[in-house]
Amino acid sequence: MRYLKFIIIVAALLSLTNCEEDAEVQPKDYPYVITNLPGVNNTGAEFSADITNLGNNAILKYGFVWSTESNATTLDYNIMFEDKASEGIYSCNVNSGFAKGQTYYVRAYILTDQYEVYGNEESFISEGSLPPVVTDFEPKFGAAGTQVIIYGTNFGQSKSGNTVRFGEHIALVDSVTETKLFVEVPQVTEPDTVVIAVETAGMTGNSVEQFDLYFPWKRLSATHDVNYASTSFTIADNAYIINSNTSLGLKFNSLENTWQEFDLPERAGQYPKAFSTKEKGYVLLGNGFYEYDPIGNSWTKKEDFPDEVVRNDYSFTMSFDQFGCIGSCYKNQKLWLYDPNSNTWTRKADFPEDFTQTTYPVWGSFSFSIENSGYLGVSQTAFAINTLWEYNVDSDVWESKMPLPSCAYNLYACMVIDGSAYVGLGKNFVWGDGYVSNEIWKYDNLNNSWNKYQNCPINMSAFASFGINSKGYVLSGSPELDGDIGSIWEFDPSKN
Repeated sequence: MRYLKFIIIVAALLSLTNCEEDAEVQPKDYPYVITNLPGVNNTGAEFSADITNLGNNAILKYGFVWSTESNATTLDYNIMFEDKASEGIYSCNVNSGFAKGQTYYVRAYILTDQYEVYGNEESFISEGSLPPVVTDFEPKFGAAGTQVIIYGTNFGQSKSGNTVRFGEHIALVDSVTETKLFVEVPQVTEPDTVVIAVETAGMTGNSVEQFDLYFPWKRLSATHDVNYASTSFTIADNAYIINSNTSLGLKFNSLENTWQEFDLPERAGQYPKAFSTKEKGYVLLGNGFYEYDPIGNSWTKKEDFPDEVVRNDYSFTMSFDQFGCIGSCYKNQKLWLYDPNSNTWTRKADFPEDFTQTTYPVWGSFSFSIENSGYLGVSQTAFAINTLWEYNVDSDVWESKMPLPSCAYNLYACMVIDGSAYVGLGKNFVWGDGYVSNEIWKYDNLNNSWNKYQNCPINMSAFASFGINSKGYVLSGSPELDGDIGSIWEFDPSKN
């Protein structure tokens, strides 16, 4: 009740002063302050107040509070001074945040280490004020949640008195001063370069420079004709994609965002598989195994793959610096390693988990390689019982790892970008309705953990995915309840 008591005391003292000018006010612990009638013009208002008694406690700060509602507090518009206070009149000019024709209520304010003191209330009708001016901001780029400082003049003196937009997106204002706004970059659904706009009292000031609004996902203008049984390998700036049961491959150039068909040495068959190593591509087609040389755009038949029973819906590939692998994670769980130098296949340690002996069958898998280790993620049924296994080429050993924390079970996006793996999206089945995910996760192989990145703007399965240079690409498949999307999404983890 101490705060209310001060208001009553100040009001009573003012009444006493008006009625009995000779009345003597006895000193108290708390200070006395009288709010004077503001001076008003078309550039703002001049506030003044008279400290008639400093009280017995040190004054920490003093100033004015005002609002469009009566009984303004420090939670409303305010301006404060922290220099040493003295008895007599103090004043300030406020040139921002006043809407023309609006009634405002102002009170003087004093804070000591024990008391908050508000002066009497005065009202005025605004004649307007100066518009906000944005002179600079830092940093110049950032993703959602990034802290940005906006520099300028004539900002509103409260958080609610300023509306800040990054393009069309409204930002959260954390705090304000007379010349700075501290804001957070808002959530967006696509990357962009935008003007920062500050609106105060119906007037707007725009930045001269543009802010680079980061977002990791970007829908490209190109479309694709890739099916869910496709396989792919990457070399330099290009991805080479092979659909099932076709004699033509598709080459995607990531720099030009273009497609080009190329001839396969034979028909792909039902389960084509591909990997790349030593700047060449290797493809298991319908009847043979071939090496692709991108420099000469030529195919060379290599040693036949020795185990056709491995080629099925559950087969996977891994690409290493010197080798490539083809294996199966369900039914005939073998692993074969190909050495391009000797043109030979070697049987390696079988995938260790025999899912044929479990209650739930395998519904989907993904695989990727980081340095000299390959990783295989396996999902069982719509209950999304996920596992992850690491295969070490040097030791020829499989080891269980932390599974992908996703409820999808197949048609994942899986991309290795700058030595890190990103896995997500994918399809599931929920009570008769189709379900597709929009989540993407980064695997931390050093700590054996998954870190979530910003969701893709749409939920979708992936028909093909790959990393090229510092970006990933997802060739989207079906949305919820089937149907093909056919769009291509670029994923840039540096803009998360």
